[in-house]
Amino acid sequence: MSFPGHRQEPGGLDDKLKGIRLLPYFFTQPPPGNQFYEIDAYPFVDCLRQLTEMVERGLDSRQIFDSGGPTRLVDVLLCTHVASFSEPRLANEGNLAHGPYCFRSSWPGAAAAAGLYLHTVLGIWNAGDPIDRLLHHRVLLILKRDIEAREKMGHRCIGQFWKMFLGALSVARSLPMVRDDSQDTDMLPELYAWYCGSLERWCKRERVIWWTSARAVLRQVVWPVASCHEPLAEALWKDATKST
Repeated sequence: MSFPGHRQEPGGLDDKLKGIRLLPYFFTQPPPGNQFYEIDAYPFVDCLRQLTEMVERGLDSRQIFDSGGPTRLVDVLLCTHVASFSEPRLANEGNLAHGPYCFRSSWPGAAAAAGLYLHTVLGIWNAGDPIDRLLHHRVLLILKRDIEAREKMGHRCIGQFWKMFLGALSVARSLPMVRDDSQDTDMLPELYAWYCGSLERWCKRERVIWWTSARAVLRQVVWPVASCHEPLAEALWKDATKST
C-alpha cells in the first residue's frame, strides 16, 4: 500500500523500497561492545539546504512534502544511523570536498541539530508549535553532550558553531513560554547559559566579532537568507558574546 503523496513525490516509490530494506535494523540489537563511529553529516546539511530553499520560495507544507525533501531527510536519518555502527574505511574518507571535519558528527548530534533547525529556524517540524517539554530537554542534552565530546577532541569547525547556535536559539525561543512555577525553570536557564558560554568561547577563538560575520559562518553550513527570527538570533548572539 502506498499513500498518494508517496506515489506523487519524485522518487517516492524508490524511497519506500529503501525504507522496507532498512526495516530489519529496527529489530536487530548491535553486537555486545559495539562501538559507535562518527558519520559524515553532510547529507543532513544537503537535505536541510534543499528544504530551506523551498521555504524561502514560499512553498506550503503540501508542496514541500510533494517535492520529496522530507522523505529524503528521513532516508538520510536512517542510512546514517546504520553507518554509525560501521567503522569508516578510511580516516579521511567522506567530506574532504566540503572542508576537513566541518561536517563530521556523532549520529545523535547530527539528528538533534537537524531537528532543532527544522523546528526553530524553518518552523516546519511540529508545525512550529512548541516541542513537548521532556522531548525538548532530551534533544538539547543530546546536542550538548555531542558538542562537549567534540570540544574535548579539539574540534573547532563551523559545524560546531552551527550546533551551538541552534541549541541556544531553541532555548531562547522557549524561555518566554516558561512559567515561574514550571519545572522548566531550573533546566532551561542553565542550558541557555551553557550554550551561550560555548558560543562566546568559540567566537573568541575564531575572532568572530560582528553578527554579520557570525551569520556568514552559519550560512556556510545552512541558514536562510531572511528569517522572522533574525532579531532574536542577533540579540542572542550579542548576549552570548557580550557585544553591543
